[in-house]
Amino acid sequence: MSTRGFEFQVRSSERPRGATRLTPRVQKPKVRLPWKKCFGWLFNLMALIALVVGAIYGGQALWPWLNRPVTEISVQGNMHYVDGQALHAVLQEEVKGTFFDLDLNSIQKMVEANPWVERADIHRIWPDRLVVNIDEELPVARWGDKQLVNSVGRIFTPQQAQLDELAGLPRLYGPDDQVQEAMRYFSTLSQQLRPLQMKISDLILEKRGAWTVDVIVADQPLRILLGREDLRERLYRFSTIYTAALKDRISQIEQIDVRHTNGVAVRWKQPAST
Repeated sequence: MSTRGFEFQVRSSERPRGATRLTPRVQKPKVRLPWKKCFGWLFNLMALIALVVGAIYGGQALWPWLNRPVTEISVQGNMHYVDGQALHAVLQEEVKGTFFDLDLNSIQKMVEANPWVERADIHRIWPDRLVVNIDEELPVARWGDKQLVNSVGRIFTPQQAQLDELAGLPRLYGPDDQVQEAMRYFSTLSQQLRPLQMKISDLILEKRGAWTVDVIVADQPLRILLGREDLRERLYRFSTIYTAALKDRISQIEQIDVRHTNGVAVRWKQPAST
């Protein structure tokens, strides 16, 4: 029997081989209730308001305890010419107020108005203390007849009794705007004259710039006219001539003029009349 004309279809129950696409599971979106979020914001806001209100009322209650009246004033420093007790009494009278309300700049200006106070450092120590540290002036010389000058050339005017107490200081004379120049040359000249056993008693700077110095040597006063030019060379010439020819006759000399080019001019003391 012939099999032509017949077709056979074979169906397999097996799954087809190869990759199979899986259909993703669709998740339902979560629904967040807006009232929960609003409740969180409201809670945070109320907490913040409570903190602010508490800080305000707490600060108002705490401030008087922190900002107490100043009840103790201390004046410190190595003071010789500043009357510490008198200054303390003035501060007790003038300084009024609480710890944080004090005007330290005004207090500093008031203290430094004292001519002997070079610098005042003012600071507070909680809870109720004011400390005033004094740096006192250190006078180096007298400036003219009524004032003093310190090492940096600052002029100040003390009381006459204190000037009298410092009568032994050397005296400098000159225009006020050249006080620092006078101080510099005073320092230089003092060192140059020290090997000759000379101590400056007066140093004069004239307006035109010429220098005159009065010294004490062997307990005798001597005036030296230096002029305004070639000061170093002139002083060297004076030192040479003085050491070689004039030192032993110093008691007879009143003045030495070193402004000459090749030598010095000597003015001798007049013999005492009998």
